Amino acid sequence: MVKLRILIIVLISLAVALILGMFQIQNDHDIYVDLIYTSELVEISVARFAMAVFFAGLLLGIALCVVICVTLGVELNSARRQSKKLAKKLDQAREQSIKGPT
Repeated sequence: MVKLRILIIVLISLAVALILGMFQIQNDHDIYVDLIYTSELVEISVARFAMAVFFAGLLLGIALCVVICVTLGVELNSARRQSKKLAKKLDQAREQSIKGPT
């Protein structure tokens, strides 16, 4: 099962590399890009610019997913602690109702 997963990952990686390689070959002409933080135009190929924007978005998306997962983990731990406290209070209330008024 593990070897199958590794094979699938390798095949997907090769397919993506092939597609990106073909994209790079088809779009090799240069364009000028006006970046916000520089005063001069930067000359870069269309494919490199598109891949740079794509991978920047991918990294930003992964970072946001990690932040969301960490936040949800913290909220889950807080909810579990609160649930344990409420369960203890409920057990105490049940014990008091069983004993009756004294």
